[in-house]
Formats: sequence, C-alpha cells, structure tokens
Amino acid sequence: MPELPEVETVVRIIRPKLEGRTVTAARVRWRRTVGARNFEAKVVGARVVRVWRRAKFIVAGLLQILRATRVEGFRVELSEHRK
Repeated sequence: MPELPEVETVVRIIRPKLEGRTVTAARVRWRRTVGARNFEAKVVGARVVRVWRRAKFIVAGLLQILRATRVEGFRVELSEHRK
C-alpha cells in the first residue's frame, strides 16, 4: 500500500493528463474488485471531469459514473482529444 504523500504525488501528476479526456478502453486486472465486465462496459465513453485523492484512494469523477480505486489493479486508456 502506498503512503499518503505518494498517492498525492500521483494525483498531481495524472490530474492534468486525465481531466477532460474520454475513456476509450478499461480493464480491471483483479476481477473480484468490482463487477468487472459491467464496469468496463459502463466506463468506456465516459469523460473524466475531476481527479482527486480521498485518503489513500485515487478517485476519478466520470461524467456519468463515479468510481474509486486503489493505485494498483486498474488501467484506463484515454482518447487523445480533450472535450
């Protein structure tokens, strides 16, 4: 488990790279984490509106979905264009 300052550093690095972009693909690596297939289907096409930290979790606010995830076990691909 990363320490709190490490999580804050990651958020500060990824925030400008994620906010305003659209998710083009998603993969949950640890299938028991969430309803993996359902989550992957719902998150594709969503726009990232906000990225922040809540304790040791990185939270991504998506236009229609809100999900929290630990730093590990989560991968999202984003479009190159911001909206």
